[in-house]
Amino acid sequence: EDVAFDEDFPEGTFVFVPPPGEEVRAPETVSHREYSLEEVAAAAPFRVFAIPDLTEGQWRLNVHFHELRERPPVPPLVTLFYHRSDGRGTLVVGQRGATDGGPGLPGIDPQPEEVVRDGVRYTVSRGERAHGEHSAVSFEREGTAIQLQSAELDVDVMLELGASLEP
Repeated sequence: EDVAFDEDFPEGTFVFVPPPGEEVRAPETVSHREYSLEEVAAAAPFRVFAIPDLTEGQWRLNVHFHELRERPPVPPLVTLFYHRSDGRGTLVVGQRGATDGGPGLPGIDPQPEEVVRDGVRYTVSRGERAHGEHSAVSFEREGTAIQLQSAELDVDVMLELGASLEP
């Protein structure tokens, strides 16, 4: 229960030594940075799609890319964050290789529905907009698993946006 100040500690007292067989990674190896659409399209091992035009206000786009990671195992992932400049809407477009687990994030809707439009099969999860819950539209195109998510946009609007995606 005694307090001591300015004590000397043996060399190595506060040095982390990983367990045998474990590799230590520097923090910057798991951080992310923003990319341009062109940069992420060149870096991703799958085809990347973007929305050519969003109506009803001015939108900003932030592009993120997470490279393949062994530990914890995470496949390459592209995320496009569309934000309305007036703060009245967001849309997240997540993309990964279709063989890397398929589209979508589990848990949005315990009973998603299947919708077919113009020959494309979509999985639709409807959130309660009144409660701020996200709705999601998931599908595959040209080897890319894609999911659109928004708490503000209607599912029909997201289906139209999904159909409008361009490489």
